[in-house]
Amino acid sequence: MSATFNEPDPGQPAGQPRIEKAALALVNCASVWAVRLCGVLLMLCTVAICAEVLVRGALGKSVFTTDELSGYTLAITTSWGLSLALIRLAHVRIDLLRSAVPAPIAAILDVLSSLVVSGFGAFLAWYATEMAITAYKRGIVSNSPLETPMAIPQGLWAAGLWLFVICGAVITLAALRRLLSGDWAAVAKIAGVQRPDDEARAQVRELEGVS
Repeated sequence: MSATFNEPDPGQPAGQPRIEKAALALVNCASVWAVRLCGVLLMLCTVAICAEVLVRGALGKSVFTTDELSGYTLAITTSWGLSLALIRLAHVRIDLLRSAVPAPIAAILDVLSSLVVSGFGAFLAWYATEMAITAYKRGIVSNSPLETPMAIPQGLWAAGLWLFVICGAVITLAALRRLLSGDWAAVAKIAGVQRPDDEARAQVRELEGVS
């Protein structure tokens, strides 16, 4: 999977601060590795489900609790995949109004959108952290034969949300700096909406990199 901010970006203004460049590269790298780990987790979950199906067919009963594990996997991989979706502009946005306004207004909307998304992510991350801490202090376990300590999946879920918040904060600050400098195209490139042709070109580059 190719890195977005590690490569030279013609949309970035000259004299980009080193701290900003390093922060963008860091959150991108962390998000890419988070998604790769999610892929491994999903494959392990798939193997466990296939094993349960085979055992159930052979023995006539289930000896695993893959339904519980798959639920944890879904929550964890979702939270850990949010940051890369934000970086790659893969999140869903209704751009009907944005596409009808001048570039400066569109840039303002992009920054506001990034700010709101980051704020909502912070709210979710705070709530998830409180849940995990409460589960750890009270020793709460799942109501199942597996008796999973709930602090583990809830903590991993919260950690993915915090990565999303950090990523959103870095992108928001970078987009705001470009907005204040009047570089509307750079704002759209970092916090705008991905057009279908841009997405198609990105997919082609990834396929070429794999081959």
